[in-house]
Amino acid sequence: MLLASLVTLLEISHHELLEVIADQTESEFHRSLGGEYGESSLVEVLTIIAWQERGISIASFERPMPPQAIHDLVGARWQTLKILPSLDSESASQLVEKIIEREKKLVNHLLLNGKI
Repeated sequence: MLLASLVTLLEISHHELLEVIADQTESEFHRSLGGEYGESSLVEVLTIIAWQERGISIASFERPMPPQAIHDLVGARWQTLKILPSLDSESASQLVEKIIEREKKLVNHLLLNGKI
């Protein structure tokens, strides 16, 4: 039951993020987000979110193209859903909570700052 609830929460969060970025143009993906994201662009933040979901810490990287960043997000989520059943309830809940927190933070930033 808990696993199904966690998967549902991840699906909702992922859908909300993809919806809010769905109509971005190429230039909007590369524009600085400002605020707590500083000079980072949307494509950079999406890449970082995907890598964080995979548990990868990065200091620098080459800026990907928007389709690559979105593909990376989808791939990270697929990997998360694959490993989720192997985690104990507490670990799974903590992982999902961190993922959703990062995605909601970006969604809220985009909605509040008119970056969409």
